[in-house]
Amino acid sequence: MGPTAFINHRNVEVDKDVYLHVREYYASDHDDSSKNKKNAPVVLMLHGFPDLSLTWQYHAKRLADEGYFVVAPDLRGYGKSTIPQGGVAAFGEDRLMSDLEELRKHYCNDGSSFAMIVGHDVGGSLVWIALETFGPTPIAKSAVIVNAPHPVSFFKVLKSDPMQLLKSWYMGFMQLPLLPELLYSRKRMVQLVYEKRQHMQLTKMLQSPIAAPSNNEDETTVTIHDQMKSELEEYNSNVCNDFSHCRAMIAYYRAMAAGLYYNRKGRTTIFHRILRAIHGIRVLPSSLTAGVASGGPSIITVPTKVIWGQNDKYLKKSMADPPTGRIKSVEGPVFLDAGHFVHWEKPVETGDMLVEFANRHNK
Repeated sequence: MGPTAFINHRNVEVDKDVYLHVREYYASDHDDSSKNKKNAPVVLMLHGFPDLSLTWQYHAKRLADEGYFVVAPDLRGYGKSTIPQGGVAAFGEDRLMSDLEELRKHYCNDGSSFAMIVGHDVGGSLVWIALETFGPTPIAKSAVIVNAPHPVSFFKVLKSDPMQLLKSWYMGFMQLPLLPELLYSRKRMVQLVYEKRQHMQLTKMLQSPIAAPSNNEDETTVTIHDQMKSELEEYNSNVCNDFSHCRAMIAYYRAMAAGLYYNRKGRTTIFHRILRAIHGIRVLPSSLTAGVASGGPSIITVPTKVIWGQNDKYLKKSMADPPTGRIKSVEGPVFLDAGHFVHWEKPVETGDMLVEFANRHNK
């Protein structure tokens, strides 16, 4: 067997009284994460909605076995991370970018960049914004985006394709007061989504030649079943039945909408005033997405790869193409026969791509 991936849990302070729960994965002959952290290139992996950092567990272990120190945080308001004070404004994109910067300061020596940054869904959107806005030191040496459109591509398709408006219905639904968080928490809809994906990933992994903890197929099956059961129990205890966490997760969409409509128009619109009244927004959430989408082209110099589940029910396939002229070096989109959670449906294939891309740009 190759090196064993160890897992450590840490709370990293990113703002006043705001801590992110971080899973650290590393390969070592002994349990000494601090020593490994100083020597290994660092990979940052960001989850989406409605998910947790453990969504990357299989991929993080693969990368750790390649010699990377992998950090996967629960985004603010998710899981064991702090639910910040300040309402919707606390989830403005300036705050989220600050979280990434604090993680970089904590894990990367001498203010250097992450070896690679990976993001899915909301996490992927944050990666796009970070690639566009960080400077003068890039957020990472390489980046992988999983089923998350570049803001320019998103608005281009949204304006021209009525079908995408229908697919994006949930974004509008989340602007309603109270009802979304009540539905998600009391009806346990998030849990149902996660259980479906858990079963899907388990089936796919058992059918694939994954790096097994044992050469015994029965033992491997039992090990994976136990692992997945443990993950589901953790997810349920941290997300599914908690009204406050559900409200925090939904706040990402409310902050984006409230800031977006203000910044793109350059003035207070009726829609913006309604959102502020509904959600009790006293401080305007920052929307860096608006600036990226409407401002002049900025060239992303970080080598970037786009992976896309072509059967995504929420985002049209045409959104996968990054805008022309905005990225100096881009690969993809690489389309896989999967849905929105492609890293769950195709864990081995996506894991192979992450390892290959990281090694090519860091070794």
